[in-house]
Amino acid sequence: LCAYDEAVGDAPAKDADAAEWLSAVEAMRASGTSAEARLATDAHLLLAAEAAKRVARVLPALEASARAFPADGNTHARLARAKAALGEWEAAVSEGRRAMAHLEGPRLLRVAGALADALEKVGRPAEAREALDLALRKTSTLALTERQRALADALTRRRDALGATKP
Repeated sequence: LCAYDEAVGDAPAKDADAAEWLSAVEAMRASGTSAEARLATDAHLLLAAEAAKRVARVLPALEASARAFPADGNTHARLARAKAALGEWEAAVSEGRRAMAHLEGPRLLRVAGALADALEKVGRPAEAREALDLALRKTSTLALTERQRALADALTRRRDALGATKP
């Protein structure tokens, strides 16, 4: 509904639908009887919070999941995304690095791109280049979908535009 509202230019409807969506996901999360059940709602929780422009509201839930599942790279990736949305760039860098340490496969590409964004925001372009290079190396031998290949190509261009890193 939010995407439709946006496509037709109905901002009040989008705001209302996003708020309803967020409330529904929060209620689902609250009914979770285990940390695993609550974790299952995190991706939707973040998407709904972004649509509703209420990311700060879901930060405690995302932080709880990251504490409960410290080796789950996705919990840290979502937390990094939330911190970046709030302009907390150093925290986004820390969580992005945690995510990168625990993820493998094509997911590394999106997380490395977000980590590079945060690193550039804090004035560390060489580290941004290194993060992109690491993800590209780790995914270079994988069979990627067309979208993943397009992302890898875009990240390669971005890495190359950042220039050579110092040895």
